[in-house]
Parts: sequence; structure tokens; C-alpha cells
Amino acid sequence: MEDLERSISESFAINHKYFAQTTLLVNEAKDYKRVEEMLQEFLSLHISKTGNQVIGGHCLEYILKYSKMLEKYLEDPKKLHKKSKREKVTINLTKLHMLVSHIKYCFILDKEDFDSLPEDHERKQAIRAVTTTIDFDDKKELQRQLEKFFKTYNLMKAVMSRTSEYKPSIWRNLLSGWLTIYYSVINKKKGRREAKLFDSDGNIEGMKLLWELTESKLLVKLLPIAFVSINFNQMIYIPRLSPNILEDYHKPSDNEVAVHYTELIAQEPILAGAKYTLSPDPGHVRVPIRIISPIPLHKIQHELLKESSCTCCSSVSHEGKKFERLIIHFHGGGYLSQTSFSHQSYSRIWANKIGEPIFSIDYRLAPENPFPDGIDDAWQAYTWLVKYSHKFLGVVPHKIIVVGDSAGGNFVTSLTLKCIQSGFRPPDAVFMIYPALSMAIEHISKGALSSLEDQLLSHGIFYVLREAYLKGKYPANNVYVSPVHCDGALLDKFPKTEMIVTLNDPLSGDALRFADRLIRHGRQIHITEYPDGIHGVMSLGNRNGVPMYARAINDAVKILKELIE
Repeated sequence: MEDLERSISESFAINHKYFAQTTLLVNEAKDYKRVEEMLQEFLSLHISKTGNQVIGGHCLEYILKYSKMLEKYLEDPKKLHKKSKREKVTINLTKLHMLVSHIKYCFILDKEDFDSLPEDHERKQAIRAVTTTIDFDDKKELQRQLEKFFKTYNLMKAVMSRTSEYKPSIWRNLLSGWLTIYYSVINKKKGRREAKLFDSDGNIEGMKLLWELTESKLLVKLLPIAFVSINFNQMIYIPRLSPNILEDYHKPSDNEVAVHYTELIAQEPILAGAKYTLSPDPGHVRVPIRIISPIPLHKIQHELLKESSCTCCSSVSHEGKKFERLIIHFHGGGYLSQTSFSHQSYSRIWANKIGEPIFSIDYRLAPENPFPDGIDDAWQAYTWLVKYSHKFLGVVPHKIIVVGDSAGGNFVTSLTLKCIQSGFRPPDAVFMIYPALSMAIEHISKGALSSLEDQLLSHGIFYVLREAYLKGKYPANNVYVSPVHCDGALLDKFPKTEMIVTLNDPLSGDALRFADRLIRHGRQIHITEYPDGIHGVMSLGNRNGVPMYARAINDAVKILKELIE
């Protein structure tokens, strides 16, 4: 470790000299000075000798790597006249700043942290024992598909980096069209540099625009053509009847616990105003739920027929079909983008192949609606469906499955913990798909450090999301923000869990940490891992993304079938 620190100090000294020799990088030199000062402050603590050598050493190796790269960019002052060279300096400085500002947390991390253990450790072996590894046979074809996808995705980043500062208008649309042609045909190198700058600058508005492309007015009209057909696709809007998720919930008495929850709910009087509506309220107070089903839900179909004077709704009765499983889905999108609409690319496949309705929840998004707004919408939807799905939707929830990807994976975990904490009916099984389980920087992982090279969850946006979601009002270690760090007593009652983990994903470290904790608390968990998977395989598993990732969608179907049995 001493040799590594010495090499870093030598490299930083060289870069300090290079910055002093040029007048072309005034602002960059100031940024570098701040990074230098932070590094010196860390080295003065002398914790690298006694701290976490695994994660800490990993971080130091990254610092040396990017400091050496900076040397190469700075060694020839004549080349710094090129804007492209100065942009590379900026990108590397951003990475160094991220690393140096987090180095302390890497070394003070508990040495018994799961991410720090050797591969032959019994806890690592316990994870291997419950893991099914899925390899793609044709790796060359997969690589070709990934390169094609990222070529398009990075082109969109370059465009968004220039257009996000403008309000929606015809002018912005025209500019987007021109830049798409310019970066894809006229100046491809410039487009690649703009994409890397986009990864570095933490542009929330640009990222929101990028991730919401599939929700744009044009694609909302065109995407359904690419979706598989579904027999029943209906939005309903449910009232908020439960206390806010951060408030206390009525815990059932011992006598109530003795009664099976379905009987208890059946005895409960229907609250005035508890029924759903088929259209949103003017104030958008109600929570939207998209119901996707291979067979119409006869109670909703009856309401549609009552409200419609036309024959567009089928008059065929499906009252003979009894639904006894409640599958509740929460989409991903970094807490700040997307809806259940774009996630129909896989949720429709799930519903058709499982033969059960999927209840996909739309929740409020940050930064306009920061924590706890989104997770409270999820809580309101969950409690309403558990209480009223049999009365208003014709679904008797003998078995409840919650499933969510990315931010949605956080929601299904947090909701389950809330149920255990409050005494409300918990789900029978939890299905997390590359879940986002921590925003606490003091529990940094190898996966989080990999965001330096990640093209989807990049280093520039990875931590800025935390500010957009929390707005400085709540700590990152709140149990519903970072459920991986929840009280162990809650895990003692955690239900059966399935988890999909993509190993080329900055979120994978915290997912495996949570799995490790469940095992140590004696809970049932199974992991399906994809060593060649990136974050977002569910949404990418189609002909417009990475077609080979459709395997993951079908694997999820198998998992859901097993969970509902």
C-alpha cells in the first residue's frame, strides 16, 4: 500500500508541475488543486495502513490509473490548444475528484463487509450455493449487439448534452435533429467526446431527457407497435387511504393476527371513496395503476361497458376466471424518469406467459417530487391493492408477489420492510431485479467504483441522483432509501426472495450485500446472475436494444411462475 501511495504522490507532483506550466487550463488547475488538497488531507490521516485494504486498495489503483492518464494529456503543452485534449483533461479530473472525495470511506469500511471478503470465504461460498449463473453462448454476437446499442445510446447522450438547457419547443426539436446528423455523420469523434462529457458533468436534466425518450409523445404512439399484443390494458386511479409511509401504521392486535388476513380484510367495511376511478383526478392526487392482463378483469370490464355507449369493449364475460394472485410491479428509472408505459416491453410478455394480470404502479418522480413522494405512492398502491383488489377488481390475493427493477427493486424491498415494521400484510415473495439498495456513500462498493467506466450509470450521474432524490432533507441511510443497511430484526421476517443480478452493473455490490445479509438471517433466497449483463437488461431485451438480453425476460417469467405456485 505504501508503494501505491508513493506512486500516486509522484504522479500528482508531475501533474502539478504540468498545470503550473500552462495558462490554458486556469479553471482545470483550480479543480486539480482541490483534488490535491483532498488527497493530502486523506494521506495525513494515515488510515491506509490499518483500514480496509481491499476496497481502499481498489480505489487507490483507480486514482493512480487516472492520474497517469492525466499525465499523458498534460505532458505536451502544445496539444492543449486542442479543445478535444482539454475535454479529456476535464473528464479525468472529474473521475479523480470522485475517487479522492470517497477514498476515506473505502478505507473505513468494515473489513468484514461482504464486498471485502476473499472468494473462498464461507459467506462468499454461501452466495455461490444459491446462485444460478447464466452465460450467453455467442459472446461475439453479444458484444456486437452491445457495441451497436451503445453507439446509438452515446449519440443520444451527445445530443442531450447540448439540448437539455432549452425548454421543449420546435427549436429544440430542430436542434436535436441537426445534432443527431452532425454527431453520427459529420463529426463522430466530437459526438463521442460529448457523450463522455455528459457522463462526467452530472447533468440531471439531460439524463432525465435521455431516460424519458421512450416516454416522448412520438414514441408513445410508435412503441405499442413493437410491444407484444395484450388482451387487457387499462389504467385505474386509486385513492390514498393509508398514512404516509414515514408515519406509523396501525399494528394489528393479537386477536387480529390470529385471523387469516383475507378473512380480516373481507370483514373490513369499505371506506367511503375507496373505489378506483377510470380517469385521473384534476389534482393528480390519486395513484395511477396500469393493469396488464391476458384476460380482462370482469369487474373493470363491467365498469367500462357501463361508461361506454359503444361496442368497443368486448361483451364476453370472464366471470368464470378467478384470479388469486396479486403480482405488483414497480418500474425503474433512477427515481426520476419513465413510467409503466415504456416497461410494457417486458411486462406484457410476463403477463401473457404467466397467465396472470400484472399491476404496474406509476409513482411521482424526482427531482420535482423527491423522497418520500415516490415510495409513498408505491405504499399507497400496495396497501390499496391488498385491501381492495378482491372487492373492486375481482382478485382474491391468496398469494402476493412484488417485483421491481432498479429503483423499483428498492421500492419492493422497502415496502416489504415497512410491512414487517408496521404489521401490515407482507408479500409472500419479493423479486428484485438489479435493485438500487443503497445511497449511503460511507458504504461504498467495488460496483460503485465501476461507475467510472459504466456507460449507463456513469460516475457523473451516480451520486448526483442522490441529491435529486433526497434534496438534502433526508439522510441517505434512511431505511427506505438504503434498505441494505436495515435493522437485522426486520430481516428475520423477510419473505422468500428472488434476485436478478447483472455483474457489469454499479448496483451489483449492494445487491449481493443484501443477499448475504438474508442468508445470515436464515432467509430463503435464490440469485440468477448474468456475468455478461449490464444494468437494464429487461428494458434492453428487444430488437431495438440488445436482442440477446431477451433471455433475461424469459428467465424472469420462469421465476415468476415458480413464485406464484
